[in-house]
Amino acid sequence: MPRPKKDPKALKGEILRIPVSTAEKTYLYEAAVSTEGEFAKWARPILLKAAGDWHRAQAGRGKKPQKRTIAANEKAGASNP
Repeated sequence: MPRPKKDPKALKGEILRIPVSTAEKTYLYEAAVSTEGEFAKWARPILLKAAGDWHRAQAGRGKKPQKRTIAANEKAGASNP
């Protein structure tokens, strides 16, 4: 019997691409496979925690982080989140 379909709200449709060296990629994948068995499953909570820490630090300084679309970032010459 096939697995039931995921709730559309739980689907993750965006993909992040991060430039790394071959050695860095090997280093990251070894850690991911040894703990979670899957890179995305291992990396997602680490990246989200780091982003949350950054946003809380900005709020603590009285700064409101800018929210821009990817198109606005590209127009401004910034890297995309």
